[in-house]
Amino acid sequence: MEDQIYSFVLRGNLTKVAMEKTQLLKNNIGSKYINSEIAEHLSINLLDDGHVKISKKMAAVYVAITSFENMVRDFIEKTLSEEKGEEWWKTCVSEAIRKKAESRRKEEEKIKWHQQRGDRILNYTEMGDLNNIIAQNWEKFEDYLNNGALLMAFQSVILAPILEELLFRGLVFRSLRDKSKWLAIFASSFLFGFLHIYSALFAGDLSQLIYLLSYGGMGFAFSYAYEKRKTICVPILMHMINNLVAIVLLVFM
Repeated sequence: MEDQIYSFVLRGNLTKVAMEKTQLLKNNIGSKYINSEIAEHLSINLLDDGHVKISKKMAAVYVAITSFENMVRDFIEKTLSEEKGEEWWKTCVSEAIRKKAESRRKEEEKIKWHQQRGDRILNYTEMGDLNNIIAQNWEKFEDYLNNGALLMAFQSVILAPILEELLFRGLVFRSLRDKSKWLAIFASSFLFGFLHIYSALFAGDLSQLIYLLSYGGMGFAFSYAYEKRKTICVPILMHMINNLVAIVLLVFM
């Protein structure tokens, strides 16, 4: 349960950013994320327009997610540096995370075309690493995230529906919609269902396959509603109501 809480911790800021970058996308809005000079050197104008259009939409989601992760990094650095000073990276972060980040930086330095993430080593951590850093220093973040039960409810009813719908309907569905409506519906529904059971399957519990039908069915309903209403707000609201009912039943039954 704690892993689930930490996996969504602090993601509220992503809501506004990602909604602006996905829900309000126009057909050509992704062009603002491509530097014109770089685009000219890469001869993007010679590429297939359909593929470029889809890539631009995906680029907007990448901007939202990357921006959010960097906001979390800033928050972690500010909080821990105020407590421990400049040595916070060595004193507050586990050796495993430090080695992983350092290794990632060295590997990416070998790739000349790869955009550098920045000067600080914290930029080379992943979202899971950031969650673990918070968990390892929970007493320093407890004032900001004081109520665990409330946080769990918030992430289940608010954050999880928004993030999952932005991913499966805002990204997967939209990317496939131009090819086929039904391909988009079934693919996004299957991936939505698989996300909820994959960890159990990889652990060897094949009995969880039965839940692929229920989760996939929910994903189908969300995708169909998105297709009909043409706004991601509808599946988000449906998802929120579904999770709210589940929590109420869990608490009171």
